[in-house]
Amino acid sequence: MSTITPPRPEDRAAQRSPARGARSRRSDEAVTRLVCRAAAGDERAWEELVDEFNGLVWSVVRSHGVNEADAADISQITWLRLHRHVGRLRDRARVGAWLATTARRQCMLAHRTARSLPLLDHLPEPSSGEPAPDAALLARERDRALWAAIDELSERDRTLRRSSGSDDPG
Repeated sequence: MSTITPPRPEDRAAQRSPARGARSRRSDEAVTRLVCRAAAGDERAWEELVDEFNGLVWSVVRSHGVNEADAADISQITWLRLHRHVGRLRDRARVGAWLATTARRQCMLAHRTARSLPLLDHLPEPSSGEPAPDAALLARERDRALWAAIDELSERDRTLRRSSGSDDPG
């Protein structure tokens, strides 16, 4: 399996004007041949596909108001999806439209996911006198393990341990 590495968004030579839409500079037949070669594993064909359509993917993603880091991730996911599905495209000449649609859907998914994640800065802070929740949990687990070990002692040793003044916390 070949590795796809889209050019960085800063690479202006690889970007196309968003006004071009999903159209390629190449004819439909040339795009179809290029997609067929990529589906067959031709790395040069993949490089040409990325050169041809990376600007389109990038402009679609950025038009959704995604920050640069997320845009790079979504762009990479879009290319990865093409890599996985290239052999199953119904109309290979319309690979640009497929990429644009996939990029749009990934942006919508990213927006939905971002809205559903809780904001950690709104969580209540533990009061200064109380131990942190994880410290309290660890202490309870330690106590349970200790008392389970004490319960495995002989009756004489348990009696001796309890008579030393320690109370069972559990």
